Amino acid sequence: MVGKARVRIYPEQVPDNDADASYLLQEGLEERLAEYLRGDFGLCGVRAVAEIEFPSTDGWVIVGRLESPGVWGIEDDSVRDYLAEVFEAEKAILLELLASLREFELVT
Repeated sequence: MVGKARVRIYPEQVPDNDADASYLLQEGLEERLAEYLRGDFGLCGVRAVAEIEFPSTDGWVIVGRLESPGVWGIEDDSVRDYLAEVFEAEKAILLELLASLREFELVT
């Protein structure tokens, strides 16, 4: 019998080069807009990533990767607590996705 798969879940923060920063054009955000235009901060996405190690019968380990959808357009200088909160929400989504794999339909 093949052993259980091992799963490691970690946060991933990636640049969001297609983000809509038009919210910075609102009245009262002039200073923040200037910071953005100077490159003092950018926008990013935060997602949860699962690395899954599938043991095989012949002793090899096959590694797969599954990502949550992510939350995008986050200011990359946001406080760590907020980024951690977003990750935890994305992690919950990812755990639901992993749990759904217990039963699946093979499509050809």
